[in-house]
Amino acid sequence: MAKFAARRLAPLLYPVAAIWVTLVLFGLWRVEKHDTIFVSIGAYRDKECAATLLDMFRQAHRPDLVFVGAVTYTIPHNATAEERCMSPELVPYEKNIRRLHLNNSEGKGPNLSRYHGATMYGGQKYLMQIDSHMKFAPGWDAELLRMIKATPSRKAVLTHYPATWETLNETRVPVMCMATWLPEGIIMFKAALVDPPKLNSFRPVPFVAGGFMFVPAWVMRDVPFDPTLQFLFHGDEELYSARLWTHGWELYTPDRNVIFHHYGRENAPKFWNDFGSNEAYHKTKADNVKKVVSLMNGKYDPAYRYGMGRQRTVQQWWQYAGMDPSNHTLVPDGSKFCWNKNYVYGPRVPDAALPSWWGHWLS
Repeated sequence: MAKFAARRLAPLLYPVAAIWVTLVLFGLWRVEKHDTIFVSIGAYRDKECAATLLDMFRQAHRPDLVFVGAVTYTIPHNATAEERCMSPELVPYEKNIRRLHLNNSEGKGPNLSRYHGATMYGGQKYLMQIDSHMKFAPGWDAELLRMIKATPSRKAVLTHYPATWETLNETRVPVMCMATWLPEGIIMFKAALVDPPKLNSFRPVPFVAGGFMFVPAWVMRDVPFDPTLQFLFHGDEELYSARLWTHGWELYTPDRNVIFHHYGRENAPKFWNDFGSNEAYHKTKADNVKKVVSLMNGKYDPAYRYGMGRQRTVQQWWQYAGMDPSNHTLVPDGSKFCWNKNYVYGPRVPDAALPSWWGHWLS
């Protein structure tokens, strides 16, 4: 009798089970598609890397949805676990961490590191690009997700030079609103501390900070990092700012501080110190500075993969930023983007639909 009843019930249970499995899988897909974060981090002989990752996971609201691609540059046979972004305390999070360990002789600047970091992308919805010496506010991931979803553009980039970790209770928010010319003809950005705006109110800015940006991850295909810009510490942010903006991306300042940076680090190894006596380093750097200047003046092959976009012009970016490459006395003093109570937007472009390759692994 029991077997007969089971046979009668089985056809009814199959559709119920199929619906349950579909709902579960759909739910998991939605979490994977909409809430995951890929963290790209480059570490040049940095003993603070492991502590940065540990604090990031521990302070996250959903550490299970945070995935890391860490590029480390160390001296072979003379590297600590911390310099390799490794620690026994990271064991619970290892399934979410990928690492690319390279010889420090291959550490040719942050731009190349970010290019390598993008190769470890695994289909997450958002990209967070950071340095390897940071601290995090509790629930930083939930806060950044709130912010990015509240911005007025689908192609929004949250970015700034984070506040120093010496004042983790700092409520004023750094805004990327100033810049100065360097002798080589490239610009260096500066940030000013500004009182926090109302929640979900974001100051537009013309400049992106390579050491912190939070953005839909398909930016890595739309505006890929240029692996040829080696040994630059200034100039690459200027170029990437213009490339993002001319591709239609909108740069915004976070409305709250959620990540803090260790500035200075006087005794920490730097790639420019390790390569300082290498003549090839200075020649390559000088050549790439000239390349940046040429690109920023609109002089490049239109077929160049790492050039400007077509939704706005680089000349419009200069006007938006309040600068002129032919007049180095003209510099933004913060009055346009920091102190102006009316937020300043450049030429607007319509939101683009998500590309067909969104969510797939980068080739």
